Amino acid sequence: MVSMGTAISRRRRTRQAPDVRRAQVLDAAGRVFLERGLAGTTMDDVAQAAGVAKGTVYLYFASKDALVEALGAGLVERVVTRAQRLPDVRPGAFAAQLDRFVSGVVDDMLDYPDLQHLVFHDVPRHGALDEVYGPIASFVAGGLPCGEFRVSDPGVATWFLVEGLHGVLAQAAHEPRPGKRTVREGVVEAARRLLHVTDLASVSDEMT
Repeated sequence: MVSMGTAISRRRRTRQAPDVRRAQVLDAAGRVFLERGLAGTTMDDVAQAAGVAKGTVYLYFASKDALVEALGAGLVERVVTRAQRLPDVRPGAFAAQLDRFVSGVVDDMLDYPDLQHLVFHDVPRHGALDEVYGPIASFVAGGLPCGEFRVSDPGVATWFLVEGLHGVLAQAAHEPRPGKRTVREGVVEAARRLLHVTDLASVSDEMT
């Protein structure tokens, strides 16, 4: 027989901090949205996937729209974080770092096409995504002295890179597209050509 003290102790051990519980709900929502789509997912579905009561979901998110907005903001944050890591690169590794950034953004967005639409169409154009410009421009400029990138104006090249990614992924939210690997390879090759990377080997060769 389990004593009352033991039962209370077990409940305490399973209690999660609010930020951890919120992240748990968001993770579950992302998985369910990916499986069923935004329209086909209910708050009950999210609660079940997260292993919590429906009221717990509403404790952190007032509606499904609020959940979607939080997930969209999370996608933007992931892109910003990827960009912020770009300048931390050693000579000789600029092309590989470029590949990782571009292919990572493609993977993030194409895994969640409905949220991708939210990010690229409903988020204000001069909002959080603008945070990627500075780190990318510094990264591009850093690759010039060692000859790994060859562009006359890092700022203009950065603008083309960011807007090019924006255009390709925004279009993919509306129309049927080829497999993610095909999109990833095409976008990475375009990015390499934009920055005049000498080695234009396919990203599939670089990352397998």
